[in-house]
Amino acid sequence: MSEATVLQERVRADRHATSYPLIVIGAVGFHYVSAPFSAPVSVVYGIPLAFVVVWGLQWRNERRTGVGSGNDEALLVAFGVFMLASLFASTTWLTLMPMRFEDNVAFWSLVPAAAGLAAIGQRQRNRALVASAGVIVVGCALGEVFGDGSWATDWWYVPYRDLINQLAFLAVTVGGVIIYRRERAISES
Repeated sequence: MSEATVLQERVRADRHATSYPLIVIGAVGFHYVSAPFSAPVSVVYGIPLAFVVVWGLQWRNERRTGVGSGNDEALLVAFGVFMLASLFASTTWLTLMPMRFEDNVAFWSLVPAAAGLAAIGQRQRNRALVASAGVIVVGCALGEVFGDGSWATDWWYVPYRDLINQLAFLAVTVGGVIIYRRERAISES
């Protein structure tokens, strides 16, 4: 590896530039998929607030360690995600959509999380964040494709839409935890 690549990896590890967004967005997305009606805050506000939490974690880390100036892009992404989520939740959007896409509420409410991860990943040239955004989009799309089916027994029932979306956000969260452990090992070495 070149010296510049090693330095870039070290700075990303010190900032937790990859793990914080994956863990927070993955966990919040998993929550909204698992308990959509018991959530105290609407997904239109919850997903953008998750990006504010990511910004806060990185800001705290920057103040504590002195590494990571320039984390304001997470606030801008939070604003963009809020605008996108608001657009997708609006009646204007629903009237513009063909009828067959109008019922895909889970897809349209969760895709802004993927858009936010992709925006941060693109800005940082971080393939893990962009790939995780792809996992969320593919998971939400597959959830909509298989949305009418369910995995059921005599005593429980799980719609495929929920199960596939949960697995997508769980994969992002677990990936974030694995990357966090790797970042900690790099920053402590």
